[in-house]
Amino acid sequence: MNTKRAFTLIELIMVVAIISLLASIVLSSLSTARQRGSDTAKIQAVHELRSALQLYFTDNGSYPGGDQESLAGLLSAGPKKYIGSIDPRIKYTGTYIDGNTCPSNCASYHLGIPLAGLDNKALTTDKDIDTSIFRGTVDDCTTFGGFSSTPDKCYDITP
Repeated sequence: MNTKRAFTLIELIMVVAIISLLASIVLSSLSTARQRGSDTAKIQAVHELRSALQLYFTDNGSYPGGDQESLAGLLSAGPKKYIGSIDPRIKYTGTYIDGNTCPSNCASYHLGIPLAGLDNKALTTDKDIDTSIFRGTVDDCTTFGGFSSTPDKCYDITP
């Protein structure tokens, strides 16, 4: 007797369903890992800029004033380069000690960058300063504007 063994349609559907389920689990894990990796790179960029600002302060006795556009010209150009490039998503404001905007020769600064993940532990250790010039709890780290109704996504630091 000639008997051929083959998979039934139900068995094939079950195999495809199991593979699809496993693929969706793996893809969602990859998405979370990608988001965390992106946030880690953003935090690292802020800390690199903080180090460059500290070197600038050591050489000049004050921090640069203005915003991120003027900052890029001072730190990455000229006879002494303090940093290769500055992440354009970083928000910078030179400030006086009292937190008001400083045009030049500043005593302090405020850096911020929006993160993608709300569960990042860095968000529990940042400054979250809200002044008239910088909103550290607004989800896009805007320097002006009202408070956001979404949870804090802005990682912000001062010296």
